[in-house]
Amino acid sequence: TDPCIYTFCKASTDICKLRIDFESMTVDTSSGYIAYPLAPAKGDAFNNGLSLGKCDTDFVTITNPGGTSPPKICGVNTGQHMFIDASSSCNDIKVDIDTGVSTTRSWQIKVTQYTCASQMIPVENCLQYHTGTSGTFYSFGWDTSVTTITSTTHNHLQDQHYEVCFRRERGYCSLCLTAQIWGTAQIIMTSYGVSAAGSAIGHQATDSLCGLGLADRKSTRLNSS
Repeated sequence: TDPCIYTFCKASTDICKLRIDFESMTVDTSSGYIAYPLAPAKGDAFNNGLSLGKCDTDFVTITNPGGTSPPKICGVNTGQHMFIDASSSCNDIKVDIDTGVSTTRSWQIKVTQYTCASQMIPVENCLQYHTGTSGTFYSFGWDTSVTTITSTTHNHLQDQHYEVCFRRERGYCSLCLTAQIWGTAQIIMTSYGVSAAGSAIGHQATDSLCGLGLADRKSTRLNSS
């Protein structure tokens, strides 16, 4: 039945957070990834701009009554997670499928409830919370099986306003970030870029590192919007 709705309610009154792990999550990406030409004709941005990265065929939404709901996501989100406030009115995970589009979908979702005293939950309003001394994080809708990026294979999903946080580990005082996938040719891009696919700004992560001082903080955050 479309939509498929899962409802989660607090197991006890001292539950504060839900962690939602998309152990596997693949829904349709045709509307989330509209090919955009390297040298677009005049007017293409105006005609296609509102469609780029828009989840309007399949999408996953999570309700958070009384709080801020996570952004709508689609595409491949295997390995992603979200922390949301556990609502006294319960939380819904809703998977909307366009049954008129013939494609294979699959998902397996794990939900963990955490008490307010747990040391495994973020201390700030973070949608994602990463721990450990190393790892990889990526935007929603990112297919981790991809090893090469061109201007027509990936677009950011729309309306992705959220915060990604990192716990300060014992004995560490800074955080170093670098793009996982590198590209130097005009059409081959790095896995970090902002707008103007294929241009110099799309390569701004090449040969660069970003250090964030954490000396006076228990965690740090990155904003995505």
